[in-house]
Amino acid sequence: MNNRSLHKLLWLLLLDLEKIEISQLHKLLIYKKQNMKIIKTRSFIGVIIAIAIFSLESFKPTNNAPQLVEEIKPYLEFLKTQHSTAEDYIISLFEKNDVVILCERLHPELTQYDLVLNVCRNPKFIKNVGNVFIEVCTRSQEKSIYQLLHESEINNSKTNQQIQSVCRNSSVHPLWSNYNFPYFLNGLVGINKKLEADKKINLYPSDLPLDWYAMDSTRYSVLEKSFDKRDKIMADYIISKFDSIQSSKGSRKKALIIMNYRHAFGNNFSGPNNVKPNNVGRFLFDKYKGKIANVLINTYALTSARSDNDVSMTAIQDGKWDASFKALNIENKGFDFNNSPFGNDYFDLWQFTKHNYKYADVFNGFVFYKPLDKYKFVEGIPDIIASSFCKELNIRYLLVKKVTGRDYHV
Repeated sequence: MNNRSLHKLLWLLLLDLEKIEISQLHKLLIYKKQNMKIIKTRSFIGVIIAIAIFSLESFKPTNNAPQLVEEIKPYLEFLKTQHSTAEDYIISLFEKNDVVILCERLHPELTQYDLVLNVCRNPKFIKNVGNVFIEVCTRSQEKSIYQLLHESEINNSKTNQQIQSVCRNSSVHPLWSNYNFPYFLNGLVGINKKLEADKKINLYPSDLPLDWYAMDSTRYSVLEKSFDKRDKIMADYIISKFDSIQSSKGSRKKALIIMNYRHAFGNNFSGPNNVKPNNVGRFLFDKYKGKIANVLINTYALTSARSDNDVSMTAIQDGKWDASFKALNIENKGFDFNNSPFGNDYFDLWQFTKHNYKYADVFNGFVFYKPLDKYKFVEGIPDIIASSFCKELNIRYLLVKKVTGRDYHV
């Protein structure tokens, strides 16, 4: 991170730590630089936490203020010309596209799924799209999810049991404990119970197929060897499923696809020596040329990743983007990257290999939904590890450790 640039832009961010609830935070790295404090979490547990939050220990105007405003002036002027909310922008992309990919923030972040649910309950989405594909959850749960979302009568107790069952068996990991997944399922149940059968939202999980109750060392070893081809396997499944939707007699032949980070990159992005990466987005862009768009939601940029729960992050463009939205008190906005100062910026979301890409080269559009200090990282699902499930979960942990050597801590 360019701490000098970030330090300057903090004068504009003015985020108030006292308004942020932080609980059960561990492995904190606190770095003090002049009059600022940067807090990073290298891993996290429990309930709502805020990560990579910037705060000022003291605020004193300086003679640099005009220079700081000048630095983000092009962004401010552009934002004043944009009038679409994040939801409306995503919906508008379906006017010319059959497929829209939304690039998810870090998996545990909750508020992004409020945006997704707002999109799903939009009358235009219900009428014209109606299909959602997600990276998180094995396709082996597709039938269970269909039954959950298409129940003719809603029984809260039964619904909770169904969601619990799906969550316990959703992941290639022994357990996926991010709360936003059941939160999203519950939200879709609430939307669908008000809709006629042919208008209900369909949800298609796309991750690798597996059955934990039939799993053994040999099967898990085969599964793990397929991880390197995971993006191609997911993309092939999405293409097959979506093509069947488009050739069906149904009236809704479009889809929203939610993929995390690099999985959502478009096909213009290449690695060293112009090697095309095996990203779901790349395969889908190759397949649906001219009928697909991808959208980045405001997020952090990863600088290093040691595991899914142990990452280092920084603000995009040294905080200039967040400062611009903060200066205009904007918390909900969407727009095309083309012909914008945002799209013309260096693509610092990807910092693992050298490249010369700009944001407009990799994504069609951008949505800003909630500032950094309102993110909610929520891990833990109520009653997910009941006494009846403990034995099964322990079997899974021991099995994965035997095959991979990875030790999961619970």
